[in-house]
Amino acid sequence: MKRSVRARLGLLGAFVALIVVAAVVVTRADASAQAELDERLEELRRQGAPLSLEDLARKPPRPEDNAATYIRRAKESVDSISKEVDAAYENEPERDQRAIDFGRPTEAYLRAVRSAFEAYPATLPLLEQAANCQAYDAQYDYRASTSDFLDELLKQSQLNRAAIRVLGYRAAQQTADGQHDDALETGIVMLKLCHLLDNEPTLVGSLVAFACRAVALYTIDLTLRSGDVSEKLRDALDKELARSQVEQTFLNSLESDRAFGLTVLQEVAAGKHRPTDSFNVFWRTASDFQKDQSRYLDYVALCSSLTNKPYADIKHNDALVKASEPLAEEIADAPQGAQVSRCRAQVYERAIRILNAIQRYEKTHPGQVPTVAELGLHKEVTTDPFNAQPLHIEKKPGGWLIYSVDMNLKDDGGPTTWSDIGFGPLPRTRED
Repeated sequence: MKRSVRARLGLLGAFVALIVVAAVVVTRADASAQAELDERLEELRRQGAPLSLEDLARKPPRPEDNAATYIRRAKESVDSISKEVDAAYENEPERDQRAIDFGRPTEAYLRAVRSAFEAYPATLPLLEQAANCQAYDAQYDYRASTSDFLDELLKQSQLNRAAIRVLGYRAAQQTADGQHDDALETGIVMLKLCHLLDNEPTLVGSLVAFACRAVALYTIDLTLRSGDVSEKLRDALDKELARSQVEQTFLNSLESDRAFGLTVLQEVAAGKHRPTDSFNVFWRTASDFQKDQSRYLDYVALCSSLTNKPYADIKHNDALVKASEPLAEEIADAPQGAQVSRCRAQVYERAIRILNAIQRYEKTHPGQVPTVAELGLHKEVTTDPFNAQPLHIEKKPGGWLIYSVDMNLKDDGGPTTWSDIGFGPLPRTRED
């Protein structure tokens, strides 16, 4: 009996000793991981980089200088115009909806657009005031939780997109009315507003900014293909396009997204943020959470280093493909999607610059087809950001086709295939 008790006590003692040793090992691992993370964060801090959501807060511009002021003032009328025009669109047959998309609106649709703008006459002046501002700051609450902050960001993003769409409705109506210079002026207002929206924080903000830019450039493409515009406005368009800094927009949003992502990871470690089913917090030590942050920092640094590379280099980059931990992998998904949006934004901008240059050339050289060299554009403007090869530029019976190979990196014959992206000839009538 005594021997059995002594044996049990011996086993218990060994088990306690094992726990003590394990605790010492875990404590040392935690301390080592924390020291490594602290060193990396301190280096970023010395560089002036934001490292938390609160670090993104800044002094707002004066209300009269802030584009967000005028966008918010236009909110109710923007929402109302959107609902009226969307209802008119939804009541058109599918064939006419497609015609509207390609710059051939029906008279019923145009009546609805005109009526909406007549009912809300202050909307366009407010959006023009916004576009003429020198700053944009939506004044988010950076002390909020990451989920509350994201909700606020998404609400503002929806308003910004609606404002751009409303300007697009106006440009489409002006184009249909034969007011091509006025339509291009509206398109340039859209671009100015898009360049201000480049200041939105996080990758979500940049994705919305790139989406708004795509709407603006599509609108401008329809205008340029629908009728002649003045040289003065062509110059203004070139000037506004030259202001674009797509790569810098991506880098800035990546930096702010890193601050957001680090805060998410810290919330998870503190039990304030629900992780996915594949991520079991119970079994993880402090060093696991610290390593998540270190891995995330590695991932963001790699994404940043690839910003000026063609998408082909990003798509086949092993270091990006092999995301290690479930949580870090989830937060790291956004940069890859934003890289695609960045490249697409560059395609659309370059296509408009090429089309503008071609139309200039055709006015001074009637009947002649220009070579790429004769357009006088920098090589970068005619390069596909997806594969670093020349963009496809072809003269078709109905106009010029300018496109990129997009994500699959193959030439599928142009944007009508849904595998390539770019701009092409418009249908000649609503029946085409």
